[in-house]
Amino acid sequence: MITFSDIYEAMRKEKYSEQLHPLSPKFLVEVSQYLKEKKEFLNKEEDSFSDMALRNKKKLENSLSSFRDLIRIRKKKILNLAFVSSEVGINKTDFENLLSFEKDLFEEIVKGLERSEGNM
Repeated sequence: MITFSDIYEAMRKEKYSEQLHPLSPKFLVEVSQYLKEKKEFLNKEEDSFSDMALRNKKKLENSLSSFRDLIRIRKKKILNLAFVSSEVGINKTDFENLLSFEKDLFEEIVKGLERSEGNM
Protein backbone atom coordinates (compact mmCIF):
# COMPACT_ATOMS: atom_id res chain seq x y z
CA MET A 1 0.00 0.00 0.00
CA ILE A 2 1.32 3.40 -0.97
CA THR A 3 1.39 6.27 1.49
CA PHE A 4 1.73 10.03 1.38
CA SER A 5 5.41 9.61 2.23
CA ASP A 6 5.89 7.37 -0.82
CA ILE A 7 4.27 9.92 -3.12
CA TYR A 8 6.28 12.76 -1.63
CA GLU A 9 9.53 10.77 -1.82
CA ALA A 10 8.92 9.94 -5.49
CA MET A 11 8.31 13.64 -6.22
CA ARG A 12 11.40 14.69 -4.27
CA LYS A 13 13.64 12.15 -6.06
CA GLU A 14 12.26 13.27 -9.43
CA LYS A 15 12.78 16.92 -8.59
CA TYR A 16 16.42 16.57 -7.62
CA SER A 17 17.50 14.18 -10.36
CA GLU A 18 18.30 15.02 -13.96
CA GLN A 19 17.26 11.58 -15.18
CA LEU A 20 13.74 10.18 -15.08
CA HIS A 21 13.36 8.29 -11.84
CA PRO A 22 11.99 4.74 -12.28
CA LEU A 23 8.49 4.23 -10.92
CA SER A 24 6.70 0.96 -10.35
CA PRO A 25 4.33 0.06 -13.22
CA LYS A 26 1.58 -0.06 -10.57
CA PHE A 27 2.47 3.35 -9.14
CA LEU A 28 -0.44 5.22 -10.77
CA VAL A 29 -2.96 2.57 -9.75
CA GLU A 30 -1.67 2.61 -6.17
CA VAL A 31 -1.78 6.42 -6.00
CA SER A 32 -5.30 6.41 -7.40
CA GLN A 33 -6.40 3.84 -4.83
CA TYR A 34 -4.74 5.77 -1.99
CA LEU A 35 -6.44 9.04 -2.99
CA LYS A 36 -9.79 7.31 -3.40
CA GLU A 37 -9.52 5.78 0.08
CA LYS A 38 -8.63 9.15 1.62
CA LYS A 39 -11.61 10.80 -0.08
CA GLU A 40 -13.96 8.03 1.04
CA PHE A 41 -12.71 8.32 4.61
CA LEU A 42 -13.32 12.07 4.58
CA ASN A 43 -16.82 11.61 3.17
CA LYS A 44 -17.67 9.12 5.94
CA GLU A 45 -16.36 11.37 8.70
CA GLU A 46 -19.32 12.82 10.57
CA ASP A 47 -17.40 15.62 12.23
CA SER A 48 -15.49 17.28 9.40
CA PHE A 49 -13.71 19.53 11.90
CA SER A 50 -12.31 16.77 14.10
CA ASP A 51 -8.54 16.53 14.40
CA MET A 52 -8.51 13.23 12.50
CA ALA A 53 -10.61 14.64 9.66
CA LEU A 54 -8.50 17.79 9.40
CA ARG A 55 -5.25 15.77 9.37
CA ASN A 56 -6.60 13.47 6.68
CA LYS A 57 -7.87 16.38 4.63
CA LYS A 58 -4.42 18.02 4.81
CA LYS A 59 -2.75 14.72 3.93
CA LEU A 60 -5.05 14.35 0.92
CA GLU A 61 -4.31 17.91 -0.24
CA ASN A 62 -0.56 17.40 0.19
CA SER A 63 -0.72 14.06 -1.62
CA LEU A 64 -2.55 15.60 -4.57
CA SER A 65 -0.10 18.49 -4.70
CA SER A 66 2.94 16.20 -4.56
CA PHE A 67 1.48 13.92 -7.22
CA ARG A 68 0.72 16.85 -9.54
CA ASP A 69 4.26 18.15 -9.04
CA LEU A 70 5.66 14.71 -9.80
CA ILE A 71 3.72 14.46 -13.06
CA ARG A 72 4.61 18.05 -14.05
CA ILE A 73 8.32 17.41 -13.45
CA ARG A 74 8.19 14.16 -15.43
CA LYS A 75 6.41 15.91 -18.32
CA LYS A 76 9.17 18.53 -18.47
CA LYS A 77 11.79 15.80 -18.56
CA ILE A 78 9.88 13.96 -21.29
CA LEU A 79 9.67 17.15 -23.37
CA ASN A 80 13.41 17.66 -22.99
CA LEU A 81 14.10 14.00 -23.75
CA ALA A 82 11.93 14.17 -26.89
CA PHE A 83 13.75 17.30 -28.08
CA VAL A 84 17.16 15.70 -27.56
CA SER A 85 15.94 12.50 -29.20
CA SER A 86 14.67 14.33 -32.27
CA GLU A 87 18.07 16.00 -32.63
CA VAL A 88 20.56 13.25 -31.77
CA GLY A 89 18.76 10.05 -30.74
CA ILE A 90 17.84 8.60 -27.37
CA ASN A 91 19.67 6.69 -24.70
CA LYS A 92 17.94 3.35 -24.09
CA THR A 93 18.16 3.70 -20.30
CA ASP A 94 16.18 6.95 -20.40
CA PHE A 95 13.39 5.29 -22.36
CA GLU A 96 13.16 2.39 -19.90
CA ASN A 97 12.08 4.69 -17.04
CA LEU A 98 8.98 5.92 -18.88
CA LEU A 99 5.57 4.64 -17.83
CA SER A 100 3.40 3.30 -20.66
CA PHE A 101 1.36 6.49 -21.12
CA GLU A 102 4.59 8.51 -20.97
CA LYS A 103 6.07 6.41 -23.79
CA ASP A 104 3.01 7.26 -25.91
CA LEU A 105 3.41 10.95 -25.05
CA PHE A 106 7.12 10.81 -25.87
CA GLU A 107 6.51 9.17 -29.25
CA GLU A 108 3.82 11.70 -30.18
CA ILE A 109 6.07 14.63 -29.26
CA VAL A 110 8.98 13.19 -31.27
CA LYS A 111 6.69 12.66 -34.28
CA GLY A 112 5.45 16.25 -33.98
CA LEU A 113 9.01 17.59 -33.78
CA GLU A 114 10.03 15.52 -36.82
CA ARG A 115 7.01 16.78 -38.80
CA SER A 116 7.87 20.33 -37.82
CA GLU A 117 11.46 19.84 -38.88
CA GLY A 118 10.28 18.44 -42.22
CA ASN A 119 7.98 21.43 -42.78
CA MET A 120 10.85 23.85 -42.26
